[in-house]
Amino acid sequence: MSSSSPLSEASSAPPPLSPVPASSPAAAWQREWLAASCGCTIADTLFNPLEVLKVRRQVALALGTPPAHPGAPSPIPASSLALARRAIEQHGLLRGLWLPGLEATAYRAFSYTGFRIGLYPTVRDAIVRARVFGDSAESIAARIVAGATTGMVGSAVFNPIDVVRIRMQGPHPYPSTLGAFSAIIKREGVAGLWRGTGVCMARAAALSGSQLATYD
Repeated sequence: MSSSSPLSEASSAPPPLSPVPASSPAAAWQREWLAASCGCTIADTLFNPLEVLKVRRQVALALGTPPAHPGAPSPIPASSLALARRAIEQHGLLRGLWLPGLEATAYRAFSYTGFRIGLYPTVRDAIVRARVFGDSAESIAARIVAGATTGMVGSAVFNPIDVVRIRMQGPHPYPSTLGAFSAIIKREGVAGLWRGTGVCMARAAALSGSQLATYD
């Protein structure tokens, strides 16, 4: 019965694995932001027709053009499905529903949505380390506050992209996405790009705080 020598066993053993260097906090949040940005951009691009329908339906109901004469049908489509059918009949599926505001939608997803989701783990961990809500790393309060914080800050910083996106999805869009920024500044001043910031921040805090806390 043959037996292998300790020397031969040592020579056939696999070399030890070198330790994997821990990523720095900066690299971690950059990686999270990039992953969130790419995922959200793909998702928002696929579902842009639903966002276009939502914006146009809200605008149509807000403006409320009355019928031409008593008894005449209302020019406002009776439902979102009717609005979609009209857009497709007039402009086709791509130009009618998919392309309006698509570039601005991608900008918003890559910036704002990537920011609020990508920075969430970093903010959450900072709150836990500071023991703002006690020692528990599973604190639901820490997760809610972290999500609300990244949502509010991201909404305030990237509000101009949201303003342009909504206007590009409306019934009377600007000729180009980048041209919309300069057109708004020219007509309304720089403050025009931050219209509705307060409401958007409140919505983002509620949405992001509840969404990310329950997901996490």
